[in-house]
Amino acid sequence: MNRKFSGLAFVFLAVGGYAAYGSVLIDDFFTTGQPLLQRTAPGDIGIPIASTIVGPGILGGERDVRVDLISGANGTRISVVIATYDHSQDVTVKGTSMVAWDGIDGNGLVVNPIGLGGVDLTEGGLQDALEVRIVAAEPNAKLVYEVFTNAGNSSKYTLSLPVGAVNEVRVIPYSSFAINLGAGANFTNVGAITMMIDGSAVPSLDVILDTLQTTATLTMTKTDAHFIDVDGDGLVDIGDTIRYTVTIVNPDDDGNAAVPGVVFTDTPPAGTSLVAGSVVTSQGVVTLGNTGGDTAVAVNVGNIADAATVTITFDAVVNTNGPPKVCNQGFVVSGYLNLPSDDPDTLAELDPTCTPISYCGDGILDPNDEQCDDGNTNNNDACTNACTIARCGDGIVQTGVEQCDDGNTNNNDACTNACTIARCGDGIVETGVEECDDGNASNNDACLNTCLNARCGDGFVETGVEQCDDGNTNNNDACTNACTTARCGDGIVETGVEECDDGNANNNDACTNACTIARCGDGIVETGVEQCDDGNTNNNDACTNACTIARCGDGIVETGVEQCDDGNTNNNDACTNACTIARCGDGIVETGVEECDDGNTAPGDGCSPFCKIEVCGNNIIDPGEQCDGTANAPCNGEPCRADCTCQPLPPGPIPTVSEWGLLILALLLLTGAKLCFGRGRDVASA
Repeated sequence: MNRKFSGLAFVFLAVGGYAAYGSVLIDDFFTTGQPLLQRTAPGDIGIPIASTIVGPGILGGERDVRVDLISGANGTRISVVIATYDHSQDVTVKGTSMVAWDGIDGNGLVVNPIGLGGVDLTEGGLQDALEVRIVAAEPNAKLVYEVFTNAGNSSKYTLSLPVGAVNEVRVIPYSSFAINLGAGANFTNVGAITMMIDGSAVPSLDVILDTLQTTATLTMTKTDAHFIDVDGDGLVDIGDTIRYTVTIVNPDDDGNAAVPGVVFTDTPPAGTSLVAGSVVTSQGVVTLGNTGGDTAVAVNVGNIADAATVTITFDAVVNTNGPPKVCNQGFVVSGYLNLPSDDPDTLAELDPTCTPISYCGDGILDPNDEQCDDGNTNNNDACTNACTIARCGDGIVQTGVEQCDDGNTNNNDACTNACTIARCGDGIVETGVEECDDGNASNNDACLNTCLNARCGDGFVETGVEQCDDGNTNNNDACTNACTTARCGDGIVETGVEECDDGNANNNDACTNACTIARCGDGIVETGVEQCDDGNTNNNDACTNACTIARCGDGIVETGVEQCDDGNTNNNDACTNACTIARCGDGIVETGVEECDDGNTAPGDGCSPFCKIEVCGNNIIDPGEQCDGTANAPCNGEPCRADCTCQPLPPGPIPTVSEWGLLILALLLLTGAKLCFGRGRDVASA
């Protein structure tokens, strides 16, 4: 036999798979012990062989297997081995093998179309496809599935594998089955299922299968998020908005099966209301939920391609402070599928998505709406059933804490605002009973021990009320008629102690805070009268003895600040308007002293270093002049001209003939001497 795929069975079992939403297991082929089925050519051609086995992991409890040999060369075989389901044909062999799940009848040659008794392969709308796991299949293999409701109604699907398959999961939607008999099969009422490996047209075929079960072509999750927190307390409560996100996935499968005609519906849970216009889908058309007055959501999603994901979001506003949570599910419908959403944050499958709602008594403090939350219904403890902190005056007697609670704020009735029963000496005046009640035994306070009021002028100092009590009506002694100790600033002039008392704390008016009459030199600036007051008699500092701020031009030299102060605004006298002593080079022409002052001491710029104007004729030789007036030494005794230049020297006498001869002779002698000297050097050199 051709056994080249047999080693793959264990590998595929190792990688395993998943069962979606409690799949219906048709056969996992784990139940072994079924005898080898084998037909050999030519003697077994046209003579089928079958076997049955009862065990777990088999739909209906019994697996029937039949093998038919159609043709083959002498000695060649077709066989089926159950470890996985292993169908093998030798070279030249054509044939088929078929597995039937039709209940327990002990007959593998004939299919009982009602043997399963009406199995619901949809699991109440949760399953809508068959899932077959292929360990290996050679090219051009065909797997033919037939589902019976009864003898007259069946549907069939042929899974063709033109290029074969290795370790693949193929999904066959119920909608892909074609009617074979009558009105076709009802997948909610199944009497029998068969699977045939069709090698009738392909010589030499090996197919190894692992598991056959039902599955859902779609998965759907629904999550919630606290989208709008109107009071910012971090808790979902009345007025807040929940955003629901629904994710519909068509899982990737090797058959690339799309899911047709998908429709999603959802109704927000009780205690919430849909935000009309909030529905958004990544695929399809929103048919309900985006129009005013809509209370539910519907989306015509359409066909969902293999490995595709569709996301739908919508919002709901919480309109209740209870119950403890709001829960609901959405649904997708497609063919046999009527799938509820699943909350992915829980371990349970296909469970509703629940959002906790904050309410009084849940044991969780809502900082905006609750003062406390102890999670019980005891109204006489520290937290009331209205989730307010128990307090005196709420009308509820807090056990072990309050003696009474009359629910009012009248502190002078039989129940005080401390929720104690009123009594004399409790510090609270009970109306119509007590004049006063200071709660102590001292007779020197405002209330006597007889609960009668004390008064100013009774000769007793009432602690905390009176500073003094001298028992007289003289308002100008040490104790005033208000029973306060006389003090500066009380508006009463204490005889022999105060010069004045204007009753205020303004230290800059006519009466100081020491109750003395304000004066220049007391160190306090009297507003509107004095510019300054440094409290001394130094007239040469920043504040004069007239309590004016020292300034240049006031006629008083301020020590360390001014060089002089002549008390005027003449900038051309000996003291400048900057109160500096006038000097040559300060840029200010001092009248009667300086001719000019260009602010520097450089000569030759028109104003000399002595603040004199530099001109020819000033008897000073200025830069650019050879002489000036009587300063004629540079002219060798000659007079200085009017433009301050020297007269040129007069020409000398003309030499005589003899003087010219002597000059020429001297030149010749000098020239000859040089020539002789030159020759001598040459001879010497030779």
